[in-house]
Amino acid sequence: MDKSLEAEATITVRGTKQGIKEAQSLILEIAGSVQEETTIEMIIENRFHRSLIGAGGQGLKDLIARCGGPTDPKLQAGLIRL
Repeated sequence: MDKSLEAEATITVRGTKQGIKEAQSLILEIAGSVQEETTIEMIIENRFHRSLIGAGGQGLKDLIARCGGPTDPKLQAGLIRL
């Protein structure tokens, strides 16, 4: 992973003390899961594109689901870039 791509953000949360604590725990949970994400770039020969992508993108959808990703097509959008 390229550490030069790391970013820092400042988040301001307003609300009740309880609401702020809940928001903080949710934000930290999201930040923790993002650290577990991996980006891989690979070159795949043109002759394999059809079998990898599948009819209507079904091959990619199945691949995302098998790797533990979401099964909802709306949530899958943007996970793989070609």
